[in-house]
Amino acid sequence: MRELAATRAIGSEWSGTFQVRAVHLLAAVPLADVIVAQVQARLDVSLGPLSLAQVFHGLLLVVFLAVIVGRVFHIAAPARPVAIAAVFFGASIVLSAVVRGSGGRLCLEDFVSDLKVLYWLAAWMACMVLCRRPEDFRVILGGLAIAGTYAATSVLAVYFLGMEELSPYEGIAASAGGLNTAKGLGGILVVTGLVWIWLTRRSHQLLGAAGFVLCYVALVLTYQRAGLVAGGLAALWLASWRILRPRGPPDRNWAFRPILLSLVPALMITLVLGTTDLEKRWNDLGDVDKAGSGRAALWQEAAAVHAEADLLGKVVGIGYADLLDNIESRRGPRIHSHTDVLDALVIYGVLGLLCWLAVNWAILQMILRKGLTLPASAAALAVFLVMVLECVLTGQMFGPHVMSFYLLAIFGICLGSQSRQRCAAPSVRLANPETPAKGCHD
Repeated sequence: MRELAATRAIGSEWSGTFQVRAVHLLAAVPLADVIVAQVQARLDVSLGPLSLAQVFHGLLLVVFLAVIVGRVFHIAAPARPVAIAAVFFGASIVLSAVVRGSGGRLCLEDFVSDLKVLYWLAAWMACMVLCRRPEDFRVILGGLAIAGTYAATSVLAVYFLGMEELSPYEGIAASAGGLNTAKGLGGILVVTGLVWIWLTRRSHQLLGAAGFVLCYVALVLTYQRAGLVAGGLAALWLASWRILRPRGPPDRNWAFRPILLSLVPALMITLVLGTTDLEKRWNDLGDVDKAGSGRAALWQEAAAVHAEADLLGKVVGIGYADLLDNIESRRGPRIHSHTDVLDALVIYGVLGLLCWLAVNWAILQMILRKGLTLPASAAALAVFLVMVLECVLTGQMFGPHVMSFYLLAIFGICLGSQSRQRCAAPSVRLANPETPAKGCHD
């Protein structure tokens, strides 16, 4: 019996060590994502028919799936509805691919775009099965802070080194931090700023303020409009939450910091660089056909593509490549609709759209499960608002590193704020009888 107990103890110790290391490796993925995207943008590395970034994400997808298999019962109870919704969304994508493949309409471009969505779904699931303690989720938040700060530093470096040829917008001295586009980068910078404020809400406030200001200065220099709007909305929401919640823990004043600190980059950019480029970036709002790079017209075309599809195409979608081909034949540029609502509807059909909405609804319910009086719920909702705004206004579904960034931040804030008396899954408590089965506390 003693030998059996000793063997179990060694196995438990090895399992715990592996789990801790796996969490740290997962926390390093966002930084690796940004670096790989920069290398791909500058060197255009190809490995056969695939790019370096596509191969990188494909390999990580295999790793994530290997981690998930057999460990789904380790997911903490608050996150299980999100996991279920994610599984259904993934299944709808696979079903759409199978139907398109059976009809001979599944090309490499479709396959790659489907894998991009499956990647960030698998990344969320891997986080949910690997992170068992609040400390694990805080490690994930630390990894996001490092990755986002690196991205912000890259934006400033490219801008102030005078690399005008790398600007994502013609005639505007903007910076995408060495990436091909600032799309998605704005959301990453906003979320990183919020993560810095959240991690330093009780101590090291000066460090958190510096991280926030750095990210928001970089945000302004990207001139990514959806990101600027999302950053302002998140800061306004947190300030409103603090005003409407006069009573609470003594550290609740952290919610005022984003809106106050947002004034710093605004003043810095205005006084040092002026507002000429900012005005150029926003001067098309008066023209319906040009506003938001022609968003309204793109949305109309995408809706028309869905309306003209056959019944099967309406239900399970026509695929990424067919959407791009249709828009190219109607408008010229070969681009997607720039909103995840229509992208999901056209590419994955009504079934895919419903599953995508279910994922967002499950995330919102996880955030609100204990009410908005909790600081963690308010902070997570701020990140959720950024994600939804970026998804609706510019489309983020096919940015695997961006979507994984959003949800890892939401999970980290929601589940990393619990006390050490965590809500372990039943299988974990059976394997570790000493694990407390009491309720979680934010």
